[in-house]
Amino acid sequence: MRLPVLLLLLLAPTVLAQPARLVTPDDWAAHYIERLQRRGHLLELNPTLHPYREADLRDALHALDPKNLSPPEQGWVDLLRVRYAGARPAGERHASG
Repeated sequence: MRLPVLLLLLLAPTVLAQPARLVTPDDWAAHYIERLQRRGHLLELNPTLHPYREADLRDALHALDPKNLSPPEQGWVDLLRVRYAGARPAGERHASG
């Protein structure tokens, strides 16, 4: 009985901290976020408030309309979605077989 309680106490900070994980300015993703913001996207993320929370980034990425993105922008969004949302890039199909 003590082992599950001990595991719960040890893992609780890790599990609870997941939504508050941060995207720091030195993270490779910050470069793509900045590019997208300069082009008028991800404006929900205040460019002067760093670091961004991953949850906020996921929400902002989810709100993007692919029809409003150029091919390079879509590529940047795909990279960010794969990294922070675990999503497949647009156009990538699941291999069957």
